[in-house]
Amino acid sequence: REISNTWNQVIYADQNLRSSVSDAMIKIEKEITRKMIEFGYINANGEVIKPFIIPTRDEIMRWYDE
Repeated sequence: REISNTWNQVIYADQNLRSSVSDAMIKIEKEITRKMIEFGYINANGEVIKPFIIPTRDEIMRWYDE
């Protein structure tokens, strides 16, 4: 969503690309942090509660076969 918002700001509202991307990065990081807290991966201090594991292709294929 934020990437789309940035595109629209730059193309249609003639805003500066670098500052728009920089602002978007801040918003995206805040949203990711909020969701990591919401789903119990980190606490409000940013300390890891449980690891966030990104599965590999092989793991996904194994799940699919099961």
